[in-house]
Order: sequence, then structure tokens, then C-alpha cells
Amino acid sequence: MGNDKPPGGTPSNRPFSPPASHHKPLSRNVFYNSKFKIYHSKLFDFTPKTMPFMNDFPPAQMNQNKSKNDAKNTRVLNDFSAAIRFEIGDGKFQNNGGLNALAQSAVRAALGFFYPEVCALCQEEEATAREGFVGARCRKQAQFIRPPFCERCGLPFAGDITASFECANCRDLKLYFSSARSAVVAKTAVLEAIHRFKYARALWLENFLAGLLIAEAAPVLRGQKGSYLVPVPLHPLKKREREFNQAEVLAARLSRATGIPVNEKLLRRVKATATQTRLRRDERAANMRGAFAAPRGVTLNGERIVLVDDVLTTGATTNECARALRSAGAGDVCVWTVARGL
Repeated sequence: MGNDKPPGGTPSNRPFSPPASHHKPLSRNVFYNSKFKIYHSKLFDFTPKTMPFMNDFPPAQMNQNKSKNDAKNTRVLNDFSAAIRFEIGDGKFQNNGGLNALAQSAVRAALGFFYPEVCALCQEEEATAREGFVGARCRKQAQFIRPPFCERCGLPFAGDITASFECANCRDLKLYFSSARSAVVAKTAVLEAIHRFKYARALWLENFLAGLLIAEAAPVLRGQKGSYLVPVPLHPLKKREREFNQAEVLAARLSRATGIPVNEKLLRRVKATATQTRLRRDERAANMRGAFAAPRGVTLNGERIVLVDDVLTTGATTNECARALRSAGAGDVCVWTVARGL
């Protein structure tokens, strides 16, 4: 009964030393902070999620300590985040005052410590933040989709086909989108990058993936009026778990390249669905049925919608999105994704 104190001292005086199993290299040890809307190192913010031994703190004390840490870190993160948005984002400073040249140089040097300029996929060649930390050899593995491909779903075919055509899958389905196009084939380094970006929060890969999409989609979409970019939405539970929607990130980058505004309020996911990975084509369509809807009160008047997502495989997800948008009054609905599954 007498001594309830944990070994090693009380939480207030215990030395800061996480268990050996939790020591990780600094390389890529970052996460997305939704409060500050930036990418930053875990060194700036210790939480129960990243440091399990912190659960020894009472909840009230944890919240109080976190509030103090957040206030203290804000000053550092304001300048640090500006540089990271510059290096990992689209190359434009987005902070209010801007950093002077000396500060920029210092922060870039710090970034070199937290983000070593090495390819995140092969770990063998040099790659910078603006390249999405993907080196030249891995970039060359990206196979851009060129004709011949299905005019409806964009599925690439081999052979000397010169006339436009629809594949057998599209002829047998009721499709609500007019066309679907993807920048590259979903395999090798591209597929690995998408999986890490989406499931492991490897957000430094944004530049690489967004660059592929912009290179192919922007020349086609640029200057189109009366259109909206609509990212395929995640269910709220899934978005809370993942902490970001990869389709929203890609749509924002495509918007800056084309001038077409993003509108995330035209579509929502109303049903949580099982993962599509192991399902057949017909099972995927059944799984997605009724999963999306336009929010109550949303009425469209023939606007052209460009759905944006990371990967298109059978088209079941985007087709259900298009059905919901067409039901709300959208005109033409087309689809653009980074990659096309085969």
C-alpha cells in the first residue's frame, strides 16, 4: 500500500529518456500538425501517441503541459513552418512577414538535419525536398500513360490501336462520369510512394505525386471556366484516423496550377465502407453503392466537375461520386488521378 510512486521518480522529476525500443532515427521522423497546418518534427511536440511512457501523466496534467508546450512551440513553428512549406510545398513562401535571407539559410540548414537529402524510396541517391525526396532513378520508373487507352476509363492497352474506343468493362457498366484520366501507371516506385503518402503519412512525397498529376492534367484543364475541382472525400472516421485526405492535398496543388477552384462542400461520404483492396470488380461496386451524397441544400446548375483522387482501379469509387454529383445537378463530371491500377 504505502508507495504508489512509479520506479524512477515521479512524472514531474523523471528524466526525459524514452525506452530504448522507442529510439528512432531523425530521418523522416515528422508528422502533420493539424493545429499549425504544417509538417514538423516530432522533436517539437511529445504526445502520448508518440511517446507511450507519457501516459503516466494524469490527463489534466497532460492537457496543461501540452497547452504550455503548444504556446512555447508556436514561436518556433511560425518561422520553421514557413521554410518547410517553401521546401516541401510549391516553392512559394506563405508566411505573413517572410524570413530574411540569413534566417532562410539557417532554417534550410536545420531542414537538412531533419530531412536528409536522400531518396525516400531507395535510400541510395540524392533527392531534395522540392523533388519530394524522390531521386532520379526512382522517378524514371514512373510510366506515363499514352494512347492507346480507353476513352472512358483511361485504361491503357498495348498494340497499334489508332481509333478511339471504349473497353469491354465500360460498355458493360452504367458510368456517371464522362471520362477518367490518370497520369501514370500504379506500379513500382509510384505505387510505393502513394502507399507511403496515404497510409504512413510520408507527406514529403507530396511534391513528387502532385508533380506527376499536374504535368498531365494541368495542360488539359487549365483555363476551363465554370468548373470545380472536387476531391474524393473520406468518411469522417477515416479522416480522423489518417489526419488528412490525400485527395484534398492533390486537388489543392492542381488548383494552384490550373486556376480552377477547389470545392470540398459539394460532396461528402455518408457511409463507412470496407477496404476495396481484396474485392472483385462487382463487389467493389456493391461496396461503394450509396457511400456518397451531396450535402443537404446543395444544388448544382450544370457546373462541370473534375473529381480528383490518388488512384483509380475499377472506377467504383469515382463512379459513385459522379452519380451523387449528377443527382445534385452537376453537368459533365470527369476524373483525374495520379495513377491508374491495372
